[in-house]
Formats: sequence, structure tokens, C-alpha cells
Amino acid sequence: MTVLAICRWIGLRTLRSPWTWALAALSALSWPLLETLAPISISSESGDLVALAYEFAFLGTLCGATLGLAAVGRVAPLLQRADAGTRTAVAGLCVAASGLLLALVAAAWPLLRGAVGEGGIAAGLLLAAAQVGALGAALSALPLSVAQRSLALWLLAWVVPAWVAPSNVPGHLACALFDVSATLRSPAEGWTPAALLARIGPMMGLYLAARLLAPPRGRRTARPT
Repeated sequence: MTVLAICRWIGLRTLRSPWTWALAALSALSWPLLETLAPISISSESGDLVALAYEFAFLGTLCGATLGLAAVGRVAPLLQRADAGTRTAVAGLCVAASGLLLALVAAAWPLLRGAVGEGGIAAGLLLAAAQVGALGAALSALPLSVAQRSLALWLLAWVVPAWVAPSNVPGHLACALFDVSATLRSPAEGWTPAALLARIGPMMGLYLAARLLAPPRGRRTARPT
């Protein structure tokens, strides 16, 4: 089977999961619920609304990536028959596609209401999905359970960038590799070729690490959940 055929099959299985529809509904209703229940009106013009819209997209990306990781983990015995390159590509594409889908659902209301500014967040959504895809591929190559991979994804993408200091070299490297929230936001100079390269370079490094970490064909990479 080709990479796209396997991803399509995993995607169909994921769509049959009640968790997928539950998270999609929660993501779709989050903005209207906040408009209705929040003590302040988020329909008023404020720079905070833009930041809030990005946070919705960020959380949607992580929730979708978690679904993608779980889907890849459920078909791990089948993927073990494929070569390492195919497994890495499948994991990356499935996690990225799932993350992008829920990010779009979560950001749909802010996009329609014009709360994301003139530039929009289309490029940021694609880059954030690519980053969680590369991170998911790296985690899928490690001998971890599905629950451990999901927890590691949230820790690396959210907690670690929030705690490290980007002023030093290790902190700057950690943020470049794992900070999905920063990748989602457009840089001050806009999406110039240099800015795109600065975002895509670390993702390529993560994907290369995933490819190198992938065990040989037939060797189990996931523990039972």
C-alpha cells in the first residue's frame, strides 16, 4: 500500500471514532459559547481578540494531533510491515492532517467574524500542522504507548516552550523545535522567504530525527496502552 492509501484508510477509521466527533463539536462550539458566556463581549474590537483566535487554533491543532497520534498507534501492527520511510511519512501526514482539520474547525468562527486581522492565519495553520506532524512522527518512532505519546506531545508543544528561556541557546533550540503556538503566529516582518525558512528548518530536523529513530521493519515501536 502507498503512503496516501494508508493515510486515507487511517483517516476513515479516525472519522468513525466518537472522540473525533466530540472534539470537533467542542472545537466548533467553543467560540460561540465564549461569546455567550464570557463576562466580556468578544465581539468588540480589541487586540486581545486576535490573540484569543490564535489560542483557539493552537488548541485545535493539539487536539487534532492527539487524535492523529492515537489513530497511528491503533494501526501500529499493520504499519510494522512497512519500511521505516513509509511509517515515518504516514505518521507525519496523519498527525498533520488531523491537527490542521481541527484547527480549521476551531478557527472557523474567528475567521468568519474577522477576528484574526487582515493577514489571516492560513500560512500559520499550515506550518503549525506541519510542525505537529513532524513532532508526531518523531514520537511515533519511540517505544512509547499511545497515552505516553499524547502526553509527550502536549508537554513538548505547550509546556516546554512556556517554561524555557528563549534567550539562551538550549531554550532557543527548544522553542524552534517545539513551540507550535509561535509557529502559528505570523512574524512581524510577514511571511518572507527567510521567515518561512526559519520555521520550516526545525521541522525538517524533527522529521529527519523521526526517520533515523524509526526501527527496522517488523520491530514493535509502541507499547500496549
